Amino acid sequence: MDHLLIRKFRRRLLAWLHRSRSGRVFFVRRIPYKDVKRATDGFQRVIYSNSEVTAYAARFGEGGGGVFLVKELKDFGQQNDVFCRQIQFLGRLHHRHLLSLKGFSVGQDKRLLEAK
Repeated sequence: MDHLLIRKFRRRLLAWLHRSRSGRVFFVRRIPYKDVKRATDGFQRVIYSNSEVTAYAARFGEGGGGVFLVKELKDFGQQNDVFCRQIQFLGRLHHRHLLSLKGFSVGQDKRLLEAK
């Protein structure tokens, strides 16, 4: 029974993304690169790393913002279109067992996603 529900949801989600993927995502904000660098102590707070991703712990604001996960995506190279589609998809994806995308940043050959 669950697999039928998942298939139905997946089909609808993919159809919706296909219809709207050319538009911009307005609710995912762009965070200045210098703010991300400061929040991760110059990218020194590494949580994990592999060939595709490096994840950092970050604290934005003066202690009141909480802890965020900043993910550096390494495998996109110069493919801005792929990175923008990834932002669009993750910006629309919400589930109680997943982190929500709060913002993104681009700078100094780094493409970063911020989640909480």
